[in-house]
Amino acid sequence: LGVVKKLLLHHWLSKKPSASKMHSVSKLRLSDMLVAFGATVPSDMKRRPRSLQFVELWKAVEFRNFLLYYGPVALKENLDKRFYDHFMKLSISIFILTCPKYVVHYTDIAEGLLEQFVSEAGSLYGKGIYVYNVHSLLHLADDARRFGPLDKFSAFPFENFLYKLKTLVKSKARALQQIVRRLHEETWTSESTLPAPDSLPQLSGEHSSGPVPPGFQGHQYSILRIVGTVLKNNAMDNCVLLKNGHVVLVANFLQSSTAISFCGQYFRKLTDLYSRPVPSSQLFVFVAKNLSQELAVWNYDDILHKCVCLPNGVDFYVVFPLLHTHTSVLH
Repeated sequence: LGVVKKLLLHHWLSKKPSASKMHSVSKLRLSDMLVAFGATVPSDMKRRPRSLQFVELWKAVEFRNFLLYYGPVALKENLDKRFYDHFMKLSISIFILTCPKYVVHYTDIAEGLLEQFVSEAGSLYGKGIYVYNVHSLLHLADDARRFGPLDKFSAFPFENFLYKLKTLVKSKARALQQIVRRLHEETWTSESTLPAPDSLPQLSGEHSSGPVPPGFQGHQYSILRIVGTVLKNNAMDNCVLLKNGHVVLVANFLQSSTAISFCGQYFRKLTDLYSRPVPSSQLFVFVAKNLSQELAVWNYDDILHKCVCLPNGVDFYVVFPLLHTHTSVLH
């Protein structure tokens, strides 16, 4: 992530003239795209994407999301192709090494991409790019082979929890005591209110406003809780990838006397965002368009992934699997 930060601040957005510097129009367009993504970014991603005006204040998780999800979309038309293709080698490799499924099958590919990224960085950005963070990329694939996906041994859980600890302090006096009391309260209330894993899936937010398929008789809900994530019938949390390969925007959750299901619309055309080193569809990354007009119905256990669905032009979207939901949703 230090590498991504360096590329953004010291090269693409640099005030000094260089071949890698983005045009001012491209910077504005990139910034606007990041803000627009905020309307559809899942609630699992606690920080909304911020404009480039605040890039120097971005937290590590914001650079992570830029690397995995936002950058491959927002940079494609705003960064010179040489530098975009180079960035994608880093993005795809980290995407692979972060996913519990992909790290098993594609670690060798990720390792090759990281080696290419490091070897090509000097000719694109100058020898000054070769700092410790860049060199350490060469060891990530071996670390993943030894310890598993990157999230198993990254510092993100600690950074996120530190942010939470700061929000628990309401005054300067006796900060430690405040934190201990709030954590004790949260532990007690969470144990009494959170659904147990064996009670999931769990529906909530009952309503009667539709839409429903013809002839449906039963209950309607706006929220479906499953292990590890929450699906909702809103623009942030309604995109799912099904086991049959369809990408669906959920419109409503349904419960009949026999099953939990959902209705929605699916994208009729899915194409690859990139074709090398593997077609992006193999990683369940798609350019999606032609949303169906009619409603269709599926069982909840047809879901393979919750997805990140980013707007990319009129009626075009780029869809990524939300990586941490693979093992929790997959049956």
